[in-house]
Amino acid sequence: KSAAPKLYRIVATVYTGSDPSSHVDKAQAEHAAWALAEKRHKLNGIVDREEVAHILYELGAKRAKVHEPAEDIICQWDEAPYCTEVIIDVRGD
Repeated sequence: KSAAPKLYRIVATVYTGSDPSSHVDKAQAEHAAWALAEKRHKLNGIVDREEVAHILYELGAKRAKVHEPAEDIICQWDEAPYCTEVIIDVRGD
């Protein structure tokens, strides 16, 4: 039996603040989110919202707000999380 995809999007806002050392590149943040989505794309996979925020903090974000997924994606044995879109908004406030 094929895996049933559990569709979700990653939508987040990254705040860099006024500190120049906390600059986050939008393309780099989107690439990191896609890499996480690829890593989690497997049977019985889990996409943890806190992990999504964590990868954005690792890029130097002062604050990260994950809007989607609205809750953790937890798949059953025959499901796999499948990310359809990544939208990262980088703000300086």
